[in-house]
Amino acid sequence: MLLILECSRNVIALRKTWVQDYFKAKLKIRKNTLNGKTLGIIGCGNIGSRLAVRAMAMEMNVLAYDPYKPASAFLMA
Repeated sequence: MLLILECSRNVIALRKTWVQDYFKAKLKIRKNTLNGKTLGIIGCGNIGSRLAVRAMAMEMNVLAYDPYKPASAFLMA
């Protein structure tokens, strides 16, 4: 989840620009939001299901697949 957030906010370009020009970094660097984006999870065990809950809290669309879990066991929101 941390890597998803880091990539959506373009942290690498932001950090390079931050030192040189603070206002350009805050206003000009493009940032994306995660709501409405789709996250695919393969394997919805303990970690996958927790990731799905957090992604749905950020209003992301979640697609999940687990060969050992029936479809009725997935959380519907």
